Amino acid sequence: MPHPECNQDLESVCVDLASSIRKAVYPNLGNPLMRRHAGKASSGDQSFSYDELAEQVLVRSIQASGRSVAVLSEGAGLKAYGDGQPSFTLIVDPIDGTRPACLGLEMSCVSVAALRYCSEPTFADVIASAVVRIKEGTCFSASRGLGSRRDGKPLVCERTSPVPIEALFWSTEVVGRPAASLFARLTQLIEATSVKGGMFIWNSTTYSMTAIATGALDAYVDVPLEQGEVGLFAYDVAAAYLVLLEAGGLCTTQEGQDIARTVLFMKDGHLPMLRVVAARNKEIHDFVLAQLAPTR
Repeated sequence: MPHPECNQDLESVCVDLASSIRKAVYPNLGNPLMRRHAGKASSGDQSFSYDELAEQVLVRSIQASGRSVAVLSEGAGLKAYGDGQPSFTLIVDPIDGTRPACLGLEMSCVSVAALRYCSEPTFADVIASAVVRIKEGTCFSASRGLGSRRDGKPLVCERTSPVPIEALFWSTEVVGRPAASLFARLTQLIEATSVKGGMFIWNSTTYSMTAIATGALDAYVDVPLEQGEVGLFAYDVAAAYLVLLEAGGLCTTQEGQDIARTVLFMKDGHLPMLRVVAARNKEIHDFVLAQLAPTR
């Protein structure tokens, strides 16, 4: 394979890898045997047989490419492949939305982000990405500074807000614990939007953020709770972040700050916990932030 020379070359690498993983795991979509537990992921999350299968496909694909590359994946953590210094790093979630995938639902994706090799990268270092929805096969991709694409065609986020603002369609995930604290933070937003709009729990960050990029969804909220509780990690966010950013959407911290300088992973492979709010435009983003109850 040729060595990637620019962002667009790396975008092609991401698309090819994500498509290969999707092709391999698609036949098992909805297979109840894929729900079997298979140990813990690098972050400590529960892994399923479906995750294990997808991780094996990822490793075989990387080894077959012959590239010297570092890979951060959900299952294995940070590893180097090939000979010599890695030329770039891939951040991969072979299946984001494993639980929906086990049921054969559409809210599951393969997520691949690429960045030039460095020891402690930030979101600003992500220069190419691809997200492929496992059930439908739609491919979202992006190169920094060169826009986003859906199945190869330019993708621009619809920026018009719903009227009234309370008609938002938004999603979240139930991964934080305790659940009572999570919903306490979301109560005001739920009550402000549930009649005229809608709330969805999809448990796939990439599915939600690509839905914002298409205009199908207005916002996505990952709720911060107390220190040490379950949250998002680099492989959950990095690829979809660039797709949404290049399409014209927003993705920030829970405090509304740009996440460009947020560290994706440490040089020892440690994964900092991430908390994000994503939206189609600033009006929606500011409204969502204003509805979130403060942590106690």
